[in-house]
Amino acid sequence: MKTSLFSVFKYYNLGIHCYFSDFSKFFVMSLKKHEEIFPKTLKEFGYGFNEDGKLRKLDPATGEPGEEPFQFVVKDDQDYNQRHYEALGEVGKLMLLSS
Repeated sequence: MKTSLFSVFKYYNLGIHCYFSDFSKFFVMSLKKHEEIFPKTLKEFGYGFNEDGKLRKLDPATGEPGEEPFQFVVKDDQDYNQRHYEALGEVGKLMLLSS
């Protein structure tokens, strides 16, 4: 089978393009991860534990935990929602460790 120089270049060029394309996506995603500064307390997130120990959204009128449960989707951005969830989990973990 004969391989032309053009087909070799095309193959490697495509591979390099895919590599840099994937790298740039990763790099942009990494930059996005560091753009947001999430709250440091449960109250700053807008959550609290009710008397039954369930995580609930704070009632804006009273500032106390209401009936509305945790909301995973806070933006139309799956990556942001996941990072928000993980940041909230870190706050919860710190609360447990400090008690």
